[in-house]
Amino acid sequence: MSSSSSRATSRMQSRARVDMPVFVCPRCRAGVDRRVSQTPRNQNRPFYVCSENGVTCFFLWVDALAKTLMNELQEEHEEWLRMLPRTAVATPRAPEEEMDGEARTDRELAIELRMLKKKVRKLEDQALPILQILWAFVGMVIALVVMLKMYGKA
Repeated sequence: MSSSSSRATSRMQSRARVDMPVFVCPRCRAGVDRRVSQTPRNQNRPFYVCSENGVTCFFLWVDALAKTLMNELQEEHEEWLRMLPRTAVATPRAPEEEMDGEARTDRELAIELRMLKKKVRKLEDQALPILQILWAFVGMVIALVVMLKMYGKA
């Protein structure tokens, strides 16, 4: 990113340093700042950015992080979420409705891909005992053939 676009980006944001960072930049391991966008398209929308190298190193919308974490929670602990009030589960979904269709479709595809991977793993786990039974059967047939040949010659 050029220095002029970097300066333009920094003018459109207000800085707010996170006192105790929850996470660090995945590329350079520096701290992460929480900032608020001042652009017309994303007015007052909070995001995380690398404190050392800015948006060129790391960038993440806060609501996207919340949505991702909520999806992970829903997938991993579905039975626990049924006990929570509906408003607690529904709140992080609101920013998704504001997103343009393409980003929303990508997120839905990512969720569907994860669910399909889980189904494949489950089917593989179910197939393993079937394969073990099949190999045991093949072993028994081989043993039976060997025994018949041995007793047939005697």
